[in-house]
Amino acid sequence: MIRENEYANIRYAMGFMVNGTAIPDPSAFTGAVSVFDTLDKPDALGYQHRCVIATKSTLKLKYQNIPWTMIRSICGLMASTRFRFTYPDPAVGTVTIDAHAVDLGWEAVSAVPNCEHIGNLVFTVIEY
Repeated sequence: MIRENEYANIRYAMGFMVNGTAIPDPSAFTGAVSVFDTLDKPDALGYQHRCVIATKSTLKLKYQNIPWTMIRSICGLMASTRFRFTYPDPAVGTVTIDAHAVDLGWEAVSAVPNCEHIGNLVFTVIEY
C-alpha cells in the first residue's frame, strides 16, 4: 500500500488497486462503459438487430495536491503495458479488469527547494 501519513486528505477507503497494491482514493473519478457492436441489415419487418462484440470500461482519475513521491509510485505501478485494476463501480460494486493507462499527465503545484514537492496527477485507465 502506498502511504503518506503526513497528508490527512489521502484515504484508501474506496478500494482502488493496481496489481493488488492499494492506491489512494482519487480526488475525483469518472467512469463509462462502452458497448462495441455491429449492426446487421434490417430484417423483413424493418427491425435493426445489434450484435454486441464487447463491453469495455474506461475510468478517468484525478489526484490533487499529493506528494511527488506518491505520483511516482502510482505511475510506477501502471508502467507495464497491462495490469489488473480494481475500482468501485456504483452499478455493480467492486470490479477488477485487465487494463492499460493512457493520457498520463501531471502538474507541479508546489516545488519549494528542500521540501517535498506537491503535484496533481490525471490519467485514464482503459479495459483490454
